[in-house]
Amino acid sequence: MENPLKTNPADMSIASSNDLTSLRDKAGWFGGIGADYKTGKAAANALVMVQAEMVRAEANIALTSLKLAEAAIRTSMVANAMPKIGALTTRVNAATTAVDQALTNGATAEAYTHLSNRAANIRLALELRDTGKATQEEAEVVISFAQADAAKDIERTRQRMAEAKDAVSGLHEFALKGIAAAKDRLQ
Repeated sequence: MENPLKTNPADMSIASSNDLTSLRDKAGWFGGIGADYKTGKAAANALVMVQAEMVRAEANIALTSLKLAEAAIRTSMVANAMPKIGALTTRVNAATTAVDQALTNGATAEAYTHLSNRAANIRLALELRDTGKATQEEAEVVISFAQADAAKDIERTRQRMAEAKDAVSGLHEFALKGIAAAKDRLQ
């Protein structure tokens, strides 16, 4: 029999039935049984390897399919969410601007009211002085009270406005963090 290692692999073929018969005759009955056992064991090992490779290939295909489906779903979710997130951000910004404007306008109106009250109190003090119902010193004391009260009232108005604007700013920041968190969950 020719050495298979010296044979060109392209020229090799599975042994013919004549070659197998000759080998079985030489091996004898017990040798044939042993050969059948070892051949069966080798075939079983080869089958395990082939089946394991098939399972691995099927698993890789399934994983790739799942990853593609996940990417498609995420892309769809982001595409659907993007206009909503943008609209929410726009609404939060618009609402914050409107409230800030209203707070400024309200504080300005309050300041005008305080100035108007001061002017009315000064007119009253001067009228009382002019009609002789109050002395010059009394009128000056009432006028100084009116001046001081107006300044304190305006300062309190400005403080309330600043606190309200800080609260609105905090809510604005909270809303933006919520929107950012929703965006992050889509990633």
